[in-house]
Amino acid sequence: MAESIVLGDTVVRTPDLAYGEDGRQTLDVYRAASTRKGAPVVVFLYGGRWKYSTKHDYLLVGNALARQGWIAVLPNYRLFPSARFPAWVVDGASAVRWVRGHAAQYGGDSTNIVVVGHSSSAHTVAMLALDGRYLRAAGVPAGAVRGFVSMAGPVDTTWTAEDVQQLMGPSDVWPATYPSSFVDGRNPPLLLLHGESDSVVTVGNSIRLADRI
Repeated sequence: MAESIVLGDTVVRTPDLAYGEDGRQTLDVYRAASTRKGAPVVVFLYGGRWKYSTKHDYLLVGNALARQGWIAVLPNYRLFPSARFPAWVVDGASAVRWVRGHAAQYGGDSTNIVVVGHSSSAHTVAMLALDGRYLRAAGVPAGAVRGFVSMAGPVDTTWTAEDVQQLMGPSDVWPATYPSSFVDGRNPPLLLLHGESDSVVTVGNSIRLADRI
């Protein structure tokens, strides 16, 4: 186990735990110092246009979630240009698999997992929720995740930006990158959160996907 770091007097962070073989496939676990066992677990996937950022930029998120009683797991994942779709979705599924196998070591309940994604990773979370192939391929059974939360994500759109087109692949495969392609009426709980004034990813994304579901 990696060496744990005490944040203040209430939160413990265990950093850089490997959930895969790639150097980007590591995660941090945050937990309240008072955690014993059976705490709910949240996997938080940060945004960054599939190209930027790192889990270390979200220390405040992990800290805040742990203070609210969650076991917070913040993974890194592979990014463009070294990776293209669906690498980060595969990594999200692999991180969930790791959590199911290790949550109890940190006081978490492996049967009470929620996956949250912001911005570009809200798209990842929507893909995990609606296209069951990714979690199945990772060995995560249906129903193992209690719920999914998409925050301000490009979850129902057409890829128009050139850089996003590059990382999503040729246009003939785009339908496989759209969460809405996999709505079938049997999907797990998915909460869509979006600010009405979002000028980067418009709220229409979440409204349209909600209407389809």
